[in-house]
Amino acid sequence: AFMIVQSWVEAVVDLEAAMKPIWDALTVFVMCLLIAAVIGFVSRRVGNTLDRVQGALRESEARFRELFDGAPVAYHELDMDGVVRRVNRAECTLLGYEVSEMVGRPIWDFIAGAEIEASREVLRRKLSGEQPLQPHQRCYLQRGGGELWIEVHDSLVRNVAGETVGIRTALVDITERKRAEEDLQFRNVILSTQQEVSIDGILTVDERARIISCNRRFVEMWGLPPKLVEDGMDEPMLQFAAAQVMDPRQFSDKISYLYEHRRETSRDTLMLVDGRVYDLYSAPMFGPEERYYGRVWYFRDITEAKQAEEALRQSERRFKLIAETIDEVFWMNDAELRNVLYVSSAYERIWGRPRSEAYKNPRSFLDAIQ
Repeated sequence: AFMIVQSWVEAVVDLEAAMKPIWDALTVFVMCLLIAAVIGFVSRRVGNTLDRVQGALRESEARFRELFDGAPVAYHELDMDGVVRRVNRAECTLLGYEVSEMVGRPIWDFIAGAEIEASREVLRRKLSGEQPLQPHQRCYLQRGGGELWIEVHDSLVRNVAGETVGIRTALVDITERKRAEEDLQFRNVILSTQQEVSIDGILTVDERARIISCNRRFVEMWGLPPKLVEDGMDEPMLQFAAAQVMDPRQFSDKISYLYEHRRETSRDTLMLVDGRVYDLYSAPMFGPEERYYGRVWYFRDITEAKQAEEALRQSERRFKLIAETIDEVFWMNDAELRNVLYVSSAYERIWGRPRSEAYKNPRSFLDAIQ
């Protein structure tokens, strides 16, 4: 029995050794089948995913194109050489071209001549990263030769590797705003020039009585220190001016009154302690919808005019004194010899007639001749 069992065990061992290559081959075969199945499954999943991704990309690209073409803001895309690769309808309408007339042409063809070189350099620096993508202004040309001022907003276009391959630009028409700015600048130049060459000292304050501006003549008239002018504080400047006026309390009270009563205008005569005389005029500044912006003050030195008036009054007094005391009759007529301007008092004594008749009828004295 032992011999039989031993023989059977040895036979099984020999069979197992003989079957090992077959089992190994079968194992490899099964593993290959499993790997192939897994690869097939994965490939189908990857393929399906790629299809979905590609479909999503195509859909995204279509949506981008639709948004790009239908955007109300003008857009174009340039390559690294500044050639237009894509442009939307808004920009074509803005410049007066068809899409086919712009795509493939360098952007310089649509920029005003004086701006071309600067535009080339700015584009080069932005594409190279030397210059930040900050908004700037550029003058573009329309088909008919008209010029448009455009505010340019750029963003870089990159490929999947993150490399810069172009630039996308949004264009905002600011022509009207530019004209308005230039017109405002021109008006400001006129106003500032008028203010600086004015014979009046001019002071402008805001709604809180803070100084907005004062011209050179104002500084000269009041002898203001440069530091006081630079600080731009109303109260110290008011105190400095009040100290030069004959009645500083009245001067300060009048200014405070006008600040409190915004709609009032005022005209006064200021007597200064050194003998000078200033004419003062002040008026409020109201804008649209009755918004109060502040007040403007005009100071004019009328010292010479006042002195001339006083000299004239004294001269008239001397003339009348002489004319009323002499014994001769004399009178003055206008240029046409139609009206008597003055008759001396001796007229009444000599002619025995009132002077009022001579004023009414210059020839009335003839009635006294027999």
